[in-house]
Amino acid sequence: MFYSILANISILTLAIYLYFRMNDYLDQKRAGPLKRNCFRCLWVVLVGTVLMNYSIVAFQTHFDFRFILIALACIYFDWSVVIASIFFLSLTRFIFEPNLMSVINLFFNIYLMATLPLISRYSKKRLSIFHQMNLTMSFMVISSIILHLMLGRLNPTIILNCLILLASGVVGNGLMSLYIEDLSEVYQASNFDPLTKLQNRRKLNQLLMSLENSGEECCIGILDIDYFKKFNDTYGHAVGDRVLRFVADYLRQIESSNARIFRFGGEEMVIVLFGKNLSESCENLVQLQENLPAFCQQQVDFPYTVTLSQGIAHKQRNENLFKTLNRADQALYRAKEQGRNQTILSD
Repeated sequence: MFYSILANISILTLAIYLYFRMNDYLDQKRAGPLKRNCFRCLWVVLVGTVLMNYSIVAFQTHFDFRFILIALACIYFDWSVVIASIFFLSLTRFIFEPNLMSVINLFFNIYLMATLPLISRYSKKRLSIFHQMNLTMSFMVISSIILHLMLGRLNPTIILNCLILLASGVVGNGLMSLYIEDLSEVYQASNFDPLTKLQNRRKLNQLLMSLENSGEECCIGILDIDYFKKFNDTYGHAVGDRVLRFVADYLRQIESSNARIFRFGGEEMVIVLFGKNLSESCENLVQLQENLPAFCQQQVDFPYTVTLSQGIAHKQRNENLFKTLNRADQALYRAKEQGRNQTILSD
């Protein structure tokens, strides 16, 4: 059993790493919620199938780490993904073992589909992620023991295997929690600006390359906080950081599946618009720049008035998007030269 547990841990570790890599690829391809959920469902089913093929089989019962995989899905994925994954995973067993135990396993998984949402709803309000995982895993293992008892198949070997798996799962959960936390930090650091939580320049380049390859029409706006150095020099860098976060949060009101916001560097931020209704979206971008001073005055806990200069460029026919970005930057320069607090459209 030791080698089976070691193999299962290795499979889960590799699968989690590949999930993060694939998630980054889906970001590059601008995959929508449906595609992402389909990928997550496929990921759970494939990993679960591999785990099942590296399991210990005793009395026609598989002992492996699929219960950890399902617990992870319960914590991190939508319930539509979890339920579909459990169902399809139970069907894959018929491919390898079309027997009575596969039928029993199917009904047991239907039971899990009905009860796990209740367990999750209870635990998410009261427990940390680590303890949510332990509770969910314990529930599945204990339910499995009760099932064997009801079928009259319970014996010391099954009980011992279940307890060993659960103990290994608790230890593995602790290690995987650290592993997932580290991977998440690396993912966040490589894709997001730590101060504003906006996507960084790397993600901007990825989006521009994706739009370039698809040939989609788009509009790029570059915004610069006027007299930002004055905030740092007069009030200190803590206020400067607060202004950056405030502007980033303000700009997020335009964010959508067809509007992405990035920190370009320093006090500059970039908004990329694409998809349908580009003209209307660009008008909203102009209004966003114009309305910031009034918005600042409405904030009780923000005693500063901030203005923005903005340059906007529409992609021209057969134009490289990085050239479009450069034209937006030149328009921004003209907006600053002509007095700031305004938007200039590139020719």
